[in-house]
Amino acid sequence: MITYPAILDVPRELLTFLAALLAGERRKRGTRAGTRAPSCGKQALFALVWFRERRDVALTGKGLGISQATSYRYLDEAIDVLAARAPDLHDALQRSHDEGRSHVALDGKVVDTDRLRVKTLRTRSEIAPPPPDPTGAHTTRRPIAQHHPPRTQPRPQLGR
Repeated sequence: MITYPAILDVPRELLTFLAALLAGERRKRGTRAGTRAPSCGKQALFALVWFRERRDVALTGKGLGISQATSYRYLDEAIDVLAARAPDLHDALQRSHDEGRSHVALDGKVVDTDRLRVKTLRTRSEIAPPPPDPTGAHTTRRPIAQHHPPRTQPRPQLGR
């Protein structure tokens, strides 16, 4: 296996911030100093590399001298300390409302979906028909426009 140096395009302050959060979590758990092989800084670097590049966890850890099992555990710990600091959806919406914002842009996964589950044909606009019903029942499919008529009333404003 060949290793190579690389540059991670995130601010050094982010590495320091995450390392401090991880150190605080280790103190909270009562982890004694020197009982973990990588430092909090190396654990933070590992997590930031994974977030930025989304490569295989074990391979990313191996490149930084961290075993596969430890890589998964360290990534989970980093995600947990970051998630503990993030506001939940209700808090974020309330804060936005209190600040008088009319719109909110959500960045992240809100609903788990599987966009690749629908089989397609040769072109993007054609969708494969569903398989025949084994009971022999026949269903008619209406065009999408009939399922969702155009909105005739304006959308309600949140918080007004």
